[in-house]
Amino acid sequence: MPSGTKQNFGSMTKPLHAGLCSRSGVTAATLVSDGLTAGRAAISGEQGFYDLYDSSGRLFDRIEHTGFNIGNEWALQTEGIHMKAYPCCYFTHTAIAATQGLLNSDIDPDAIKRIKVQAAGGAGDALTNPEPETGLEAKFSMEHAVACAVARDRIGLAEFENNAIDDSRLEALRELVEFEVDTSLSYDSHAATVQITTDTETFEHRQKNPPGIHEDPLSEDMFRAKFEACASRAISSDDASRIYKTLSSLSEIEDVAATLRAMWPTEYSYPRPFSGRWNWAIETWHNTVILDRLAIRTARRLYRWIRGISQVDRGVCHNVELLYYGGNSWRRCPDVQLN
Repeated sequence: MPSGTKQNFGSMTKPLHAGLCSRSGVTAATLVSDGLTAGRAAISGEQGFYDLYDSSGRLFDRIEHTGFNIGNEWALQTEGIHMKAYPCCYFTHTAIAATQGLLNSDIDPDAIKRIKVQAAGGAGDALTNPEPETGLEAKFSMEHAVACAVARDRIGLAEFENNAIDDSRLEALRELVEFEVDTSLSYDSHAATVQITTDTETFEHRQKNPPGIHEDPLSEDMFRAKFEACASRAISSDDASRIYKTLSSLSEIEDVAATLRAMWPTEYSYPRPFSGRWNWAIETWHNTVILDRLAIRTARRLYRWIRGISQVDRGVCHNVELLYYGGNSWRRCPDVQLN
C-alpha cells in the first residue's frame, strides 16, 4: 500500500491507494485545525520527504525546474480538476474517446478487422493486462477498454464487472486490438492514436487529451449520470438524485455540515459485507465501522473503546448504534445493550 506502487494495479489495493490518500489529507487537515504542529520544511527540507524517497536528488531537480514551490499557489485554481469520464485507468481514456469518435463516422462494428492503438510509455507500463481475468484487471487493459468502446453505448461500472470479461462479443474484439508504445510521445503523455481497419478502408483518429479535463469538462448530463451510477450502488436512485441536487448547491448553503447530515438516506444502505451471516457495524456520528463476524462481546468492547477516545475525537460517540446485516439489508439492533 505505501507510495502507490504500480505492482498493485489491477487489484483491490489500487483503489485503496486513492482512499488512503484522501483519508490522510482529511486527517492532516483535522489535526492542524486542532493545533497539531509539524516541521515547516518536512517536505523539501533536509532529511524530509524528498530526501527519504529521492536520495539521488533527481526528483527534486525536476520539481525545481517546473517552478513548483509549496505554498506559492493553489493547483486547484491554476490547473483545475480533471474529471474521469470512465471508471478505468486514465491512460485508456483518450483511446476510448478516439475510438468512439471514429465509430461516429458510420463505421460498421461488425466489419472491423483490426484496431491499432498507439499511446505513451506510461500507458505501456500501466496497461499490462491484454487478456484480463477479472474486472479489476480489465481496468488496466487497453484491449478491453477499446473493445468496450466499440461494443457498448456507454462505458460505466458494468463494463468492468467480472461477468463482462466473459462476454463473447468483448472477447472477440479484444483479439482485434493491437496496442503499442509510441516512442515519439513523452512518457506521461495521454495522447493516443487509434486506427480501425475494415474490409475496405482504414480510419485513423489522433486525440491529444481525454474528455473531462479542466479545459474540456464533462457536460452536466454526463457528470450527473456518472454520480448517480456510482451512488446508486449504495443508495436508491431517488436518494442519489436528491443528494446530487444538494451537493450541486453547497456554495449557497450556510451550514454545510448540518445539510450533509440531513441529506443522508433514512434507510441504511451500507455495502454488503464480504461473507458470513452475522456481520455487525457500529455507527458513530462521523462514520461507520463494519466488522465481519463480530461477536456481541467484541462489539461491546469496541463500543467502550470508542467511548474512551471521545475526548480526543470530539463528538465521535454521538448517536452510536449497533447494526447487523440480515435479509439483504442493514438493520438496527435495538435489543442489544452496548453500555
